[in-house]
Amino acid sequence: MQFAGRDEQRKSTLLHAIGAAARQLAPDDRAPSRGAAAAAWRALVETSDQLQGSGVVALGRLPFVDDSLLERLRDEASRMRPRRSSRKRRSVGAAGPVLESLACSRHLRRAVAHALGVSVELTYHAVYELDPPSSTIGIHLDAPGYPFVYHLLVDQTHPPGRAPRSTLVAHLPESRRPERVRVRPGESIVLRGRGTLHSWDALPDDQHRVLVAIGFGPVVRP
Repeated sequence: MQFAGRDEQRKSTLLHAIGAAARQLAPDDRAPSRGAAAAAWRALVETSDQLQGSGVVALGRLPFVDDSLLERLRDEASRMRPRRSSRKRRSVGAAGPVLESLACSRHLRRAVAHALGVSVELTYHAVYELDPPSSTIGIHLDAPGYPFVYHLLVDQTHPPGRAPRSTLVAHLPESRRPERVRVRPGESIVLRGRGTLHSWDALPDDQHRVLVAIGFGPVVRP
């Protein structure tokens, strides 16, 4: 912390190193629970929290996220899907007019600010995240454009009789056990993604998922 000080470049370098170290300590996305590895893990979780802040808030189904908006987002995500999408790993699609409009919505900004308890501003980073069956999103810290990240589960296809299942796993300094937040289609969460080591549970082999990720940051006053 003293090394980083107020220098944002040093802070970013430290956070990058924390993310890399976390992947080495938890290659199977399970935090070590014993010995020196567990102590090192706690140090990573606590240091990233001190540098950037951590936490996750489940928002449920927000009033302005209606079926019409979800349908338009699904359609746009399909159009923005990269031509060479991976069948095993997440693909990222650029924002189109529908996602851009949601990102700039004052209703969304107010919902995010209320959930976090701080004033926020848009970072102008917004993407579609397209996850194929059986894919896993391993433990990581989010990129600099996503100090706070708003996730909306737009769609999760599933066969009849099987419920969609998406679970965010967040590692927080106040708990020895990770916080598991289940999200259903149409529901949202806000995550302090830059300072929270987190992952997503593997998708079932018969489901795929469409998420949006919209970046926000704290309002910086002169």
